[in-house]
Formats: sequence, C-alpha cells, structure tokens
Amino acid sequence: VNGVSGDSLAIGEELKTAQVLDVTIQRPRRIFVSCRKDGQELRMDLKHFSSGSGLVVHAIGDGVVRAQMPELQVGDRIMRVNGMTGASSELIEALSGADTLSLEVVRIH
Repeated sequence: VNGVSGDSLAIGEELKTAQVLDVTIQRPRRIFVSCRKDGQELRMDLKHFSSGSGLVVHAIGDGVVRAQMPELQVGDRIMRVNGMTGASSELIEALSGADTLSLEVVRIH
C-alpha cells in the first residue's frame, strides 16, 4: 500500500491516513524443499502463532537448512512438514522428530 509492505501495523496506518491508495496484490508462491538431517541441527529460528497454523522462518544459521535448502528464505511460511498440516506446535514437533524432512512453504514476497 503506497510503497509500505511487510509490517501489518504500518500498512494499516497507511490505509487509515492516505487520501489516495496504490495497492499491490501478490499471490503467494508455493515451493517444496527437502533435506536429511543425519543427526545435524537445522539451525533455523521460527516464529509461531498460538492461534494459527504455519511457522514463519525468522532466521537461518549455518546448518542443514542453509546447506541443503538454499531456496528457503527468511519470511517464508512453512505450511506442511512431511505432508502434515496442523497447529504451529505440531509442526515444530514434526520438524524435531523426523530425520528426513519435506516442507511445503508459502512465499509472499
């Protein structure tokens, strides 16, 4: 909205105060990535929401994700882990419990 993106509060403020709106709508893009942990750590920080599903990638460190899933980016939302959807806590459990991971990710940017 008028060049403001990414921050819902800032977008909301722009919607309230602007006299003219220039709105860009983007469809999310789905990507699929996979890796094998082989006892190594993922080294990925995730944000989750108690009332929603999916996990947002907040940071990626040196580890399996960076080495085997270079297409994964900060801001991506993990929607499925090994074909499973569910609450954020269930997805975190699935990420921790499996050695081989297949992720369905939604990218909005």
